[in-house]
Amino acid sequence: MACTQLRTTTLVVLGDSSYYVRPRTEASLPPQQNKHSLFSVIPLVVIHNHSNDLSANLIESSISRFNEEDDVFHDDFAIGGYILIHLTGDSSPSEAHTGETEKTLPTVSDYSCPDSLTELLRERSLQLLVTKGPYSIPEGPYFIKNQSIHQAWRLFPDRLAAFTAAVIPDDHVDQPNIFTTLSGSYSWGEGGQIAVPSKLYFQNSNLPLAGMRFSVKDNMHLNGIVTTLGNRAYAELYGKQNASAKYVSKLIEQGAVIVGKTKLSAFAGSEIPPNQCVDYFPPWNPRGDGYQGPSGSSSGAGASVAGYDWLDISICTDTSGSMRHPAASHGLWGSKITWGAISMDGVVPACEFYDSFGVLGRSPIMIERIMRASGLIADVKSDESPQRTVTKILYPTDWYPLEDLDQQRLNEQFLQDLENFTKIQRSMFSMSNEWSRTCPEEYRGITLEELLATTSEQINKYDNVHNFDEFRSEYKNRFGKTAYVSPAHTQRWDDSDKVTRAEHDQAMKQAIAFRKWACETLLGNDSSVVMLVPQGRPGANYRDIINTGGFGIPGGPGGPILVTSLLGVPQVVIPIGENTYQSRPSGREELAPQFTSLIGTLNTDLDLLRLAVDTLRAAGRTTELLTGRYAFPQRNPNDQGKRDQGVDTAML
Repeated sequence: MACTQLRTTTLVVLGDSSYYVRPRTEASLPPQQNKHSLFSVIPLVVIHNHSNDLSANLIESSISRFNEEDDVFHDDFAIGGYILIHLTGDSSPSEAHTGETEKTLPTVSDYSCPDSLTELLRERSLQLLVTKGPYSIPEGPYFIKNQSIHQAWRLFPDRLAAFTAAVIPDDHVDQPNIFTTLSGSYSWGEGGQIAVPSKLYFQNSNLPLAGMRFSVKDNMHLNGIVTTLGNRAYAELYGKQNASAKYVSKLIEQGAVIVGKTKLSAFAGSEIPPNQCVDYFPPWNPRGDGYQGPSGSSSGAGASVAGYDWLDISICTDTSGSMRHPAASHGLWGSKITWGAISMDGVVPACEFYDSFGVLGRSPIMIERIMRASGLIADVKSDESPQRTVTKILYPTDWYPLEDLDQQRLNEQFLQDLENFTKIQRSMFSMSNEWSRTCPEEYRGITLEELLATTSEQINKYDNVHNFDEFRSEYKNRFGKTAYVSPAHTQRWDDSDKVTRAEHDQAMKQAIAFRKWACETLLGNDSSVVMLVPQGRPGANYRDIINTGGFGIPGGPGGPILVTSLLGVPQVVIPIGENTYQSRPSGREELAPQFTSLIGTLNTDLDLLRLAVDTLRAAGRTTELLTGRYAFPQRNPNDQGKRDQGVDTAML
């Protein structure tokens, strides 16, 4: 009688850290090399040595280097376990695991062990293994089970409740790039742990995103994982997906490591704590007093990158501010990718005319790597490619100056820095006046305010409700009941359902005309023209205040959020400083990150990012952001702790 093959998950504790032992066998040791119990899990450290000499210094310097370069490795891996030194000679070894049958590492015994090395091994209770040959496994921390060597993935707690699922490769299936959730780690994202592989495993990879840790928003399909869309009924109806979103697959092919899926407002809409988020607990924003709103819909994306050093990038979407609002609220760089530049296949649509990918990160260098790997900049061949010259800086008086004086001051300072860097003075203009003067003949006599009042919101509302007609119908047919949707989102749908198909179609016609006019007349389809656009709040936005402001987008139909969504152009959200506020929860003065943004013509995503970064650097300002309470390094080291060592001081 055939026996059932059970899946097992091995979690271990080493020192003060917890680890997931990846099931895949990276390589095997020859029989009799592991003298421990059959069921023991033993730590192993792999070191490459380009000479045939063994020394205590080799081990000590390698351990020091690993501690400095890697957040998965720590010193306890080199106590009471094994050290495996692979003698590479003059050439670099090939990796043992290639997706085929694992290889046995040939150990050698005819090596010289100096007294200092013998003493180090004794002090650390280590057993030494020496291998030599054309193949090995990457340097770093591992575990030995029986004779098999397995990767060590460190478990980091999701204290901000940013994730819906911890994602790991499914090593129990034969096909590549299928995922599963870490067993027992999550129950709808509350208090889970995220498994993260060692950075050392990827040091010799030629892939452009090798080893970069990503989270993806939970409106993107991932093969083997449930897409919840922030709604329990949606997850129940559609279950696990059998294919990944096209763009996510491309990132994986380029070496990205997907570690989890992040929370979002249900249906990628807008649900504001404390009372609107029902099917999930809204993420905590780590900035300031810790009780600021997370913004949406990409709330988990923002919280995860702002809160966790072990995460590099979060991929999300932006429809009507879904990336831009969390970028500003969480103190992050953000890039809204040119509409249509990346396939949205495998992403649940909210409003197709607006839907774009968004990238959130603490480092613009990381975001640039993603742009390159994504093929957004086919005309850029190398890091030394020259920055396109800026010939015009548009300053829209429709939105400037800002009401808050401190927020306006920081925007003005960035604009002056931009003028100094480019040697170009701002061109002040009124979009409304320019429309009245140069709009298409068909719209003569219709003000821009009148046009946008029947355009931007109508498209968004109609698609947001009718893109889920099939979901509501299928759920009721299968389960014999109405799909539960939060009262806030139900009210949003009820309001959106008032937009007729005829109104939607007219709005689409107007939107296309406006997009064409703006790109040709304002931006001139010219990559050297940029526009400054306001972004973010001036101060506190407490998560415990019940929202009574309805469901409109901040700024309304003619505000910067919906207008830039209509245009479909790239937009970079830029950290420019901080405003102080007296916090009610903490009872002390806190700092709110402040932002502005730049837009440009289609497909100038990298140009905008580089321009923003170069402007800040030329002005002596920081571009690398931190996790935790402060986005920027603080002048008082006691405020920031040890994290600000080696980071330029923000000059505000």
